[in-house]
Amino acid sequence: MSMKAIPFPQVYPGGGPLYWRDEQSGWLLEAVEAYYEFLLKGRLPPQAQLELLTGYVAYWVHAPCWTGLEEDGSDLEQLRNSAKSIRSWPELRDWCEKAMDLGIDPF
Repeated sequence: MSMKAIPFPQVYPGGGPLYWRDEQSGWLLEAVEAYYEFLLKGRLPPQAQLELLTGYVAYWVHAPCWTGLEEDGSDLEQLRNSAKSIRSWPELRDWCEKAMDLGIDPF
């Protein structure tokens, strides 16, 4: 199967993002499962799956519902700016840890 980038819609029902389970091709599910394999067993999944998840977390973190989570908004802005520049599985893990610190859990 040739993996293509999933065009994440800039649709935020009620201000919140659509969840990864809402994606219909199955590619995002496989990428999320691969991410958990990386976290639990250290296995490095294919780069194409990382690119899918990078697009997903960038979509997720830009949801309007997260605005106002912190007083000055600087951590959220930094998280939003850094989402598309994730280039490795460890960088994704670190990004997700920072997101969790703000109460944002895309998975």
